[in-house]
Amino acid sequence: MSCYPPRAMSWRIREQSPRIRSWMAQGQSAADARTQTAALRRVISTGHAFLQNLRRGHYELGVDTDPKRQLLAAFTELALAI
Repeated sequence: MSCYPPRAMSWRIREQSPRIRSWMAQGQSAADARTQTAALRRVISTGHAFLQNLRRGHYELGVDTDPKRQLLAAFTELALAI
């Protein structure tokens, strides 16, 4: 047994819904835009998690500096390491 609606029902839904019809007409370019948006979200969330871990002291970067300048010192150490 399938969890998807029967074919006849899915065609009726597509015919009745202008939003679905416009979405299908957009084609590959819209799918590419959604993929790029998802990739951008992943990069931003990964960077945010990295900064949070850095501030919490999970990495030994910038630990010997003033807490107000710890983030700057950590990135300086990273730049020298890379």
